[in-house]
Amino acid sequence: MQATSSKTDVRRYYHSSSFVMALLFTLLLGTAAVIIAYSGYYFGNEYFIRSAAQVIATETRYLTLEQEQGRLGETLDKNANVPGRIYGLIHPDGTITHGRLRHVPVEKPALGEGVLVFTNEDGSATYGAGIHNFSDGTRLLVGVDITEMLQVGWTIRLLGIITIVLMGIVILTSFLISTFVVTRTNRIADTAKDIMDTGDLSRRIAIDGRWDDLSNMAYVLNAFLERLESLLTGVRRVSDNIAHDLRTPLTRLRNNLESLRDQSDEQDPRRASYDSLIIEADRLLSTFNALLRIARIETSKQRTQFRALDLRNLVLDVVDLYEPLAEEKNISLNTILPQSVPYVGDSDLLFQAVANLLDNGIKFTPERGTISLQLALTKQGVQLRVQDSGPGIPEADQEKVFDRFYRAEASRTTPGNGLGLSLVAAVVTLHDGKITLANRTPGLEIVIDL
Repeated sequence: MQATSSKTDVRRYYHSSSFVMALLFTLLLGTAAVIIAYSGYYFGNEYFIRSAAQVIATETRYLTLEQEQGRLGETLDKNANVPGRIYGLIHPDGTITHGRLRHVPVEKPALGEGVLVFTNEDGSATYGAGIHNFSDGTRLLVGVDITEMLQVGWTIRLLGIITIVLMGIVILTSFLISTFVVTRTNRIADTAKDIMDTGDLSRRIAIDGRWDDLSNMAYVLNAFLERLESLLTGVRRVSDNIAHDLRTPLTRLRNNLESLRDQSDEQDPRRASYDSLIIEADRLLSTFNALLRIARIETSKQRTQFRALDLRNLVLDVVDLYEPLAEEKNISLNTILPQSVPYVGDSDLLFQAVANLLDNGIKFTPERGTISLQLALTKQGVQLRVQDSGPGIPEADQEKVFDRFYRAEASRTTPGNGLGLSLVAAVVTLHDGKITLANRTPGLEIVIDL
């Protein structure tokens, strides 16, 4: 069950608006991160390499013209102290004849194609240099100070990396926020659905903090549920107290009527009236007793009477009890039961619930009809199906038949007090089960999952 619940939560998360918004933020910020990364690479490498190479190429062309006019050495000596530049004319034997260059630099990894990188003697500056070869074997080195360029490029790359990291944190935070919102929203929705399914107003939304708006809303909803439960409990308590208080005088009235009937002569014309009044008193007492049983189940919710039992034997006992009544109407009772159905519950309440279902089935099934009871073990637990060939219940009434005293139009002419299915629903809820109704052709099917 836990694994199934986890899978359901995952599906609900992927279909939530919070996840869609987090995914949208991821796409937008991811696109921005790619643009920033490309810009950092371009300005940190390509742009500065191209700028340095252009300066070196321009200087080299100028000095090549000076070489053609025979003034290269003089020009190099004159420009030896130009800031940000370094020149050197290297003889084929490796000696440096002109310029500020003191020694031929050891080639390091190239900054770009045709551009070498080296540092000056004291390591205070970094140069990007190009070497031009003359036809006589002499080489001309033209260097440009790129120290500041490298620092700017490194700064841009660092800022780009920091920006991308911050964007990653924003993306991660958006997913964490979406998970947080979906978790608490689902917690509220699940609690509300459980209350709708079970009618148990004692359930509350779990709260693990008060700092966020959703937790504050859950706190307010819990207070609302507590107030609603208190009001409904008060209403139920009034009706239950009335039933309890009236049961004693009704019992006394019935006993007095029975005494009057016993004292009357069999020829007394009032004797039939006494019998009729006793039947009405019994019906009222039955109604009040049913109300009190439902009240005890719904309010106490005690499970002290829960014991290990075999539901197969319990259903068979109910069938044995009602089989004579079914035979009077020529109703066929069919049972489909496994060899054993172990369960932990209140046997008396479960017996009463199954008996009420079978009693209703016999009451509304026409003569020579059929009633089927099927008990089965499922992956979720135990399932009981009761099918009859009666008129069924209109869909508009199916949600109301579990309310106290509610009776559909078709059942108003039959004996009853409208509390049978209310008692069944209370027993099923006590056992954390679920009851559903469905019309068949013909008849009604009642499914109880425990």
